[in-house]
Parts: sequence; C-alpha cells; structure tokens
Amino acid sequence: MSDLPGLTAPGLGAPGWVRAVDALTRGAAGVAAVATVLMGLHIVADVIGRAVFNHPLPATLEIVSFMWMPTIVYLAVAYAQLKNEHLRVTLSVERLHGRSRRIADVVGFGIGGLVIGMMTAYAWMSAARSVAILEMRPAVIYVPLWPFRVVVVIGLLLLLGQTAATIQRVLRGARLRDGAIEEQEILAELDGEVAHDRRR
Repeated sequence: MSDLPGLTAPGLGAPGWVRAVDALTRGAAGVAAVATVLMGLHIVADVIGRAVFNHPLPATLEIVSFMWMPTIVYLAVAYAQLKNEHLRVTLSVERLHGRSRRIADVVGFGIGGLVIGMMTAYAWMSAARSVAILEMRPAVIYVPLWPFRVVVVIGLLLLLGQTAATIQRVLRGARLRDGAIEEQEILAELDGEVAHDRRR
C-alpha cells in the first residue's frame, strides 16, 4: 500500500477518469501520427512538383508551419507525458526515496500543471478570438489558422489532464526512474484493470 493516506495501492486499477484521459491521449497521438505521414507526403509532393514539373504546391511552407506542425506537436505532447518521456532534471531529487521522493515528484508535476494551465487559458482566449474572426493566413492561397488554434487548446488540455493523471499514479505508488514510470508498475496497473473488468 502507498504510505500516503487515502490512496489505493498500485495494481488495483486506475480510476475511470485516468483511463479516459489515457484513451483520449492515445487517440490524439494516433491523429498526430497520421498527420506526420500526411505532412511527409505533402512535402515530397511539393519537392517533386518543384524539381520535376517546375510547379510546386502552393503555400506549402505556410501549410506545414501553421497546419501540420501544430497538429503533430500538440496532439502528441500528452502522449509523451503518458510515457514519461519529457526531459526531466532530477539532480535535486534523485537521492530521495519513498515518501520524500513521492512528495517531490508531486510538487514538481503540480508546478508543471499550473504552468500548463496558464498556457491553456491563454491559448483558449487566443483560439476564441481566432474563431470569432475565422482567422486566415494570407499566402498564395489563404490558409485557415483558426481550426489549428483550437487544436493547440485540445493538445494543452490533454497535457494538463495527463499531468494530473501522472500525479495520481505517483500518489498511488508508481515510481519514476530516469524519466519513466517503471514498467512493472504499468503492468501491475494493467493487470489490476483486467482483473477489475473480469469481476464486473
């Protein structure tokens, strides 16, 4: 059992909201993966058009910069948090163990969550203004910006939710090592979810 009061032990299954956030995070990462492939095909087509036919695709730079990149980056960032693959500087906490390490991790992720929350609020206001005027980027063709400002908000909301899920996992006893939750903790959680589903 965890040594913090009121917490369930690792392996008993994650709460429903954590499983929902994880599912949404994986879905968004799937969309980002598809967008990565499509962006690559777009760039290849532009290069072939320019080199072979002397006719590049219009506004490729703007489309890549303002449509593909926000989609890829922001829809995948929560998945990196789910896998604990963000860069973490652990010099000040690597010698801590047990309760003290868990508290340090929770405080660190909590501060990160506050920063992400402020970023999300600002992105929300920016997206609302962009949607209100149907913001476009003038180029050879007009490139719509407003849908992708909404994508940024969605990505940040998922990151905020995944940060909260990480805090919940740490409180339940999952251990962070070299920027990743130990594999056995993840497997124990999955086993607990399977057992819980079988009992239902």
